Amino acid sequence: EVRLKALAGARWMFGEASTLSLEYFWNGEGYGDDGFRNVLQVLTNLREARRLGLPVPAGTGLQPPSSDPGSPQKFAFEPLRRHYVFLNYLQSQIKDDFTLNVTLIAGLADLSGQLAPSVTWSTTEWLSLTATAFVTLPGFDALGTELGQETFTEFGLQPTVWRAFLGARIFY
Repeated sequence: EVRLKALAGARWMFGEASTLSLEYFWNGEGYGDDGFRNVLQVLTNLREARRLGLPVPAGTGLQPPSSDPGSPQKFAFEPLRRHYVFLNYLQSQIKDDFTLNVTLIAGLADLSGQLAPSVTWSTTEWLSLTATAFVTLPGFDALGTELGQETFTEFGLQPTVWRAFLGARIFY
C-alpha cells in the first residue's frame, strides 16, 4: 500500500535580516472526518474508563503525569489529519544581538494549531539565551468535530494550553 505525504512551500526574504516561509503539508496517512470521529470516540471511551478508575493502556496520552512533571518535554509534530499549513517568520539582527522566530502550525480541518514564538539573545560570542513559548490555538468549535455533546479540534486535544522555556547555550 502506498501512503503519500507531500510538502510544498515558498520562502520570501525581506532585506538582509528577515525571512517568511509558507508551506502546505498533505498527510496521506491522516484521518478524514469519519476516521477522526472514530479516534475521538476511542479517546473519550478511554477518558471515561480512567475516570472510573479502570486501567488505561499505555501510549494513549491519558496516563497520569510522570513522576517528574517538572522536566520540559520537546514538541513533536504527529499529524492526525490530512491538511496543514506551516508559517514561519524569522527576524535576525534586531539591535545586532537579538533574533525573533515565530512558527505557526495550523490544521486546516478545524483551524486549530500551535504557535511557537521565540527570542534569542546572543549575549557574547560564547553565550546565547533563548525564551520560547508554545501556545495552543484551540480552533473554532464551528469547524470542530462533534461527538455527543462535546466539540473537539485536533490541537484542542493537547493537555496544556501553553508552555514556556528558557534556555542557555554555551559555545566553547
